[in-house]
Amino acid sequence: MSSKSIYACIFSMPIELPQHPKFSTL
Repeated sequence: MSSKSIYACIFSMPIELPQHPKFSTL
């Protein structure tokens, strides 16, 4: 849970891809 949250946050910050439903879930 923590790992995915951290990874999603880090990847979502610089990438900022609204296409990804996994990152958008955050």
